[in-house]
This record gives sequence, structure tokens and C-alpha cells, in this order.
Amino acid sequence: MKTLVFFCLVVSLAFSDAKLIDLYLSSKATQYRPVTHREYNDAVQLFEMLFKNPLSCLDSKLDSLHLKRIEISPDMFCIIDTRKEGRGFYMIRKDKNTKSLISIPHRFYDLKTAEIAYKMISENPYKAAAFNTVHRKTMDAAHTEYTLFNAFHLAFSKVYPQEYIYQLHGFSNKKRSTLSAQKAEVIVSNATKYTTKMSENICNCLNAESIACALYGKNIFELGGTKNQQYNTLSTHEYENFIHIELNPKTRKTLSKDIAARNKAAGCLP
Repeated sequence: MKTLVFFCLVVSLAFSDAKLIDLYLSSKATQYRPVTHREYNDAVQLFEMLFKNPLSCLDSKLDSLHLKRIEISPDMFCIIDTRKEGRGFYMIRKDKNTKSLISIPHRFYDLKTAEIAYKMISENPYKAAAFNTVHRKTMDAAHTEYTLFNAFHLAFSKVYPQEYIYQLHGFSNKKRSTLSAQKAEVIVSNATKYTTKMSENICNCLNAESIACALYGKNIFELGGTKNQQYNTLSTHEYENFIHIELNPKTRKTLSKDIAARNKAAGCLP
């Protein structure tokens, strides 16, 4: 009997993973329809309700925004864009003890960042993950204010003001103008020209794990994310726990392939 139960559990988990991967891969959109201010505000309220009570039945509100909730497992559900209009792909855990949001605004441009985030939330107890679903040349999610992607971040900050948002980006060392940026593997900032205790702690932790990190505002002055729209929106609502993380190609390749390396990075991003 125990063997049968274990077998059923393994099959269930495998099916859940396959279902989620299929939804994630099929979420890519080729067009973007801008949202109205009303849709944006409705989305903030909707996502707030989902974060506060994951068991809420909000189908009509989801439908009005052309979104759909799909249960992945007893612990997780995702939100998809039913018309594939670039409204994003979102994963939310129901467990109240989980924390932090992983954010990917340039999924199809900053290569491997989405793969890293997808694996990290699957392997670690993060509360949520947000992925853009159109190329940044169609709509740049990190620099556009009225998007459902931005609304998701704002809602998270309202419900979990003490938790962190980690936004992953990719950069090329060859395109940087300073020697420090040309040598950096990771650049961490809080999206301002100043350092914070948290950004310093993250950078120190990554360096201790042999992931060469440069801290924006202290030993590097490129790629600080100071024009980032998520930070701009969140800061006007007095949320200051936004962490902007740039990864070079070597680090992205390593983190996308090596679970031990991802676990080390996740340990620095609680």
C-alpha cells in the first residue's frame, strides 16, 4: 500500500511539473495590447486579493482582465494571459510561510534569466515569480508603468511590505565601458545610487560563495537599474526592498545548469 501511495505521489508531481512547463513555454506572446489605467488598478486589486487569500474564487475578475488561474499543485497555481497579449505569466505559492518574489522583465532578451528564475522557484520556497511574455523590443516591462507585470509587483509589495523582490537581468561584459564592469560576474543594487545594508549583504554573500559580485554605488557605477519602473512605482508607495541583479553570460549559464550553484545563489536571496 505504501508503495502504491508513493508511486501515485511521484506520478502526480511529474504531471504537475509537465503541466507547468507546458503553460510556461506556451505563454510567449508576439503582440502587446496596452492596458488602461482602470485595468491596471483592477489588476493591482486582483493580485492583492490572490496574495492575501490564495483560495479566493475570483474567476469573474480574472476574466475581465483576460487572465485565467490554473492549479498546478496543492501548493501552487499560475496566472496566464488567455489572449496572449503580453500580460505576463505568474506563479504563486499558497503557503503563507513562503516569501520573496523573483522578477524577470526581459525573458526573451536577457537569455537564461527566466530559466534560472523558473528553476529557483521550483526548488526553493519563494512566494511568487513574475515573467514578461513579450520581447522587450515590443514592450519593455522594466520601463513601462501601466502593465499587469508592474501591477503584480505593486500588489506583492502591499501585501508583503517586509519581503524582498529580486529582479534578474543579463549583461555583456564586452559592452561595458569600465574595467570593473568588464570583470564583474554579478552587479547588485537597490536601483538607486546608494547602497543599503541588504544590497551589501547580498553582494558579500555571493562573493563568499565564489560568485564575483560588484556592488553598485560602491565599487561599480554601471547597470544600477536607477531608471527601473518597478522600483519607481514601488518607492512611491514607500516600499524599499527591491533588489536589482545583473548577471553576466558565464554566471547565467552556470546558474541555469548547475543546481548546486543555484542553491548557493538562493541562499543569498532569502
